[in-house]
Amino acid sequence: MFKFLIYIISFFIIQIAWSQNNNHPYVKLIEKKNGKRLELFAKNSDTVSYSIFLRVTTDDFRRSSNRPVLETIYPKSEKHLLTLIKLANKEGLYEYQFIVNKYTEELSFTKDHDGVEINFNDALKSKSVVVFETDDCDICDQAKRILTNNDISFKTYNFSNNPSEIFNLLKIQKDTIDKTFILKIQDSIYDNIETKDTLIETFKKYFPEIN
Repeated sequence: MFKFLIYIISFFIIQIAWSQNNNHPYVKLIEKKNGKRLELFAKNSDTVSYSIFLRVTTDDFRRSSNRPVLETIYPKSEKHLLTLIKLANKEGLYEYQFIVNKYTEELSFTKDHDGVEINFNDALKSKSVVVFETDDCDICDQAKRILTNNDISFKTYNFSNNPSEIFNLLKIQKDTIDKTFILKIQDSIYDNIETKDTLIETFKKYFPEIN
């Protein structure tokens, strides 16, 4: 009986947390369950883009990534964020932090004793940085993680969304793109970065303090 009451209380706590974190009028965190697999998606029903931050904490699931998720959700679109695999003999509980911000307002991060602290609308560093990425791209994730850990604001574009906008931003022809990762810093474009060392070396040209 006691265990059952604990389960009921835990259930309502999770539901309350869900409603508090997931109350944006246009961008919602969506669950899709398939057996032990739980997929988390962000769905944008608005006509403008939004930046989202998702952090999940749980002892009941194995995650596809332990890092916080930072993504751009384009208008009228749905994007996969995270996969959770329920562990044996676990109830399947998790807590999360889901923050939505207008795309033009950058998300920046600084480290604190808890790991990550979120600050909106901090002053941007003087040099503009844009990460053009694809899904399941390790070097893309490394670039975003380095920028985030060094409190450098940046924008992201995914090649699978709004490609014409990306081609215009890069000022190149559509048929010239055959990359999974392109980095743009100020007016310079880097499309041949394949290793973390090369990535850091490139960043240090503009941000000597980066580590």
